[in-house]
Amino acid sequence: MNRLGIRSVCVLALLVLPCSLEAAVFWETFNDNVLNTSLWSSSHSGGVRARERNSRLEFTANGATGNASFAQLMERAWRIDWYDFTLSFDYKFDLPALSGSQRARMSVMLAPGTQDFQLVPLVIGVERTRNGLYLFWSRGYTDFSSTVIHRKLITQTSGTVTIRWSKATDFMTVTGGGQSFGISGFHAASASYPLPGGMPLVMTLMCETYGQNISFTGSKAHIDNLYFSGRTQGF
Repeated sequence: MNRLGIRSVCVLALLVLPCSLEAAVFWETFNDNVLNTSLWSSSHSGGVRARERNSRLEFTANGATGNASFAQLMERAWRIDWYDFTLSFDYKFDLPALSGSQRARMSVMLAPGTQDFQLVPLVIGVERTRNGLYLFWSRGYTDFSSTVIHRKLITQTSGTVTIRWSKATDFMTVTGGGQSFGISGFHAASASYPLPGGMPLVMTLMCETYGQNISFTGSKAHIDNLYFSGRTQGF
């Protein structure tokens, strides 16, 4: 089920909106078990797949992950505007032990730009390595070789990741798994690129693996109850 409320007056279902909104609220519970292609565009590479199943967004890896694989859902009906917002999602990421340089992560990516062209993103979520499970955020490309990643060890394989951004202070807080981060100057950082810093944010849900022979089922890796409250713009 997908719902978008406007100015706290009405709630609309399965709606593609071509104009700016205020005080929008969006819930995605994935409980219809069918991808809503009016709201999401799906893509993948390698051995990772995303699928709405069991009333959640499940990610699977089939072992043929090569050096890097991913699956993602990009929000295609609207973008996040640069006003105060809250974004959260429930997660389960209970993967078997990884080894060597193997890594896997499940996250939300916020990238200034359009559906077809995006600037360097902010990525926030949970990551599994051989050393344990982490809450993380990264600023840069999704390739581990070119990304600065900030991690805090967590023990909760299921929980809620919550992201809040304040326009007045340009400060973002991230909480999840009993840990938290403070991120300063996200909007200022995006403003340093050639396109205007006020470009709305494209939201993408994704799962990535790095390293060969990684496998897991959707019962071990899934996202549910995606929630957004803030201001949006239509594509």
